[in-house]
Amino acid sequence: MSIERIAGFIIRRRWLLIFVGLPLIIFIVFSPFIHTTVKNEQTALIQQPTASSKLVNLSNVTLSSYLFDHPQATILFENPRNTTLNNKINSFLSNSSNLKTLSSSLIVYTDVYPDATTKGLKLAAGKLTLIRFDGGNETKRWVIDSKTDLKKSFVKSFNAL
Repeated sequence: MSIERIAGFIIRRRWLLIFVGLPLIIFIVFSPFIHTTVKNEQTALIQQPTASSKLVNLSNVTLSSYLFDHPQATILFENPRNTTLNNKINSFLSNSSNLKTLSSSLIVYTDVYPDATTKGLKLAAGKLTLIRFDGGNETKRWVIDSKTDLKKSFVKSFNAL
């Protein structure tokens, strides 16, 4: 193909290129901004327990950046698809007397969009997982399912981590 043929093809098809190419370029440029906005709005829709001195909600923070800034942490990973279990733990954590007996702060992380860090943790599907991190690495884990009696075992298990 000669350059004249390519130029002639482009000139004849310029309207097609404008109608297809321009929206494609606009989509590529604005897609990351749209994704971030949608992610923040979806995270805001999920019911979170009320934050306090012993309870921290990580909603718009990536897990890897939080672990980098706070290498020692105990994080409760909530599954946004399991609303029954989330409501059960959130109502338990809303009671301030339950929080007072915790040995350290509890960080609640709702895994709306799993990233490489959370995928690497291999969280149990349909369950909540409480993980202790030291130096940014997992040291201990406790899995909470619908049969777990929170009043009897949560504080004890949390403090043991």
